[in-house]
Amino acid sequence: MAGLILVSLLLMMLVTSIPRAAIKDNAVSIITQIHEEGPYPIVRNPILLLDHYTDCVMCNVLLSCDSCSLFQKSLLNPIQIFSRDKSIEETYQWAIGQKESTRQSKYGRYWHGYQVPLTLLLLVTDYNGIRLFNGILYYILLVWVMWLMTKRCGWQMSIAFLFAILITASPFIAPMSMQFFGCYAIMLIASIFILMRKHTSDRDFTVFLTIGACTAFIDLLTTPIITLGVPLACYISSHHPRHAMKTIVLFSFSWALGYATLWASKWIIATAITGENVIANALSTAHFRSTGNGTYLDIFNSFRFFLDNLLCKYDINLSNLFLVIIACVTILSIVFLTKRAWKPLKQQAWWLAISILPLVWYCLLPQHSTAHFFFTWRALLVTVFSLSAIVLYAIKPQKNEFKDL
Repeated sequence: MAGLILVSLLLMMLVTSIPRAAIKDNAVSIITQIHEEGPYPIVRNPILLLDHYTDCVMCNVLLSCDSCSLFQKSLLNPIQIFSRDKSIEETYQWAIGQKESTRQSKYGRYWHGYQVPLTLLLLVTDYNGIRLFNGILYYILLVWVMWLMTKRCGWQMSIAFLFAILITASPFIAPMSMQFFGCYAIMLIASIFILMRKHTSDRDFTVFLTIGACTAFIDLLTTPIITLGVPLACYISSHHPRHAMKTIVLFSFSWALGYATLWASKWIIATAITGENVIANALSTAHFRSTGNGTYLDIFNSFRFFLDNLLCKYDINLSNLFLVIIACVTILSIVFLTKRAWKPLKQQAWWLAISILPLVWYCLLPQHSTAHFFFTWRALLVTVFSLSAIVLYAIKPQKNEFKDL
């Protein structure tokens, strides 16, 4: 962890030391394009909702550190503050020089590690170029992951993963919004790394420690749990540990430890070096994201809100959904009975533990998950992936079976 923290600090210092003049034109062009397209444009369907608002914030952070010291740039991450309802408009006016910023704040509770790839890309291209680069990279990684899944774990896993990817619409939105892309890239790269490994070791928990830390470095609380759920499923399915459930608990803890430790280290380092009380700001925000103003304390109401909005996005009536579920359960029961698939279904029960990871995340951060539903719902990729895999593996089991769950 000490090494990861040091590398994170050095990367932020290096990338923020690049002169803002070198990236300003392309950053301003992004803000201009966002101003023209709107904060949350819909691509053909309500489930394909882009987050231009956060992309604009990311560019705001990039351009706001021009007159700061190196430590302030890399640790406090200054940002220009504008009125909430006119944020895009006023950020655009500020970026093109039509408006002076009247208030600046600090956004130091995140690492803002996305600045590393984003700054390098802005040296050579604009918004459309970044989207093209992200799209090419995304599809290369996706095809690579599916090929490795088929090779190491069977066609069932790759089909289940593709189904989950399509259901959550990530191929269409991930390359288009800069803030969405980070978690998907980490998820795919981590899965490739795990699937390419031939052997396990006693120190495999450090792999998930590193994945969690990388997620905390890059992400702004979008869908971080996918960087745990999918690589964890790849590990269990490809390496067949004797105690699958124990492995899930250990590696989930390792991921959470890496995620929390690297994130909290930013608060401590920033507070110690700059004198700004970043710790208090971060803890206050974390408390609000967990409990809100008291209206989000009821977990069941949060899940009801979540489900209602999800069904609206897919234009599904709740009664029709129940009918579809009953029909699916009936069909699957017939399939399982005729193919005697109950035994392999039991052997694949560890998938259920992975499938609830997004639900655990929603319980830990109910306010954030419901307030930002339009992107947090995509963490259900892990749930859809797991449940689909259970069905497919029950019908056609893997060659290697687990001896002990």
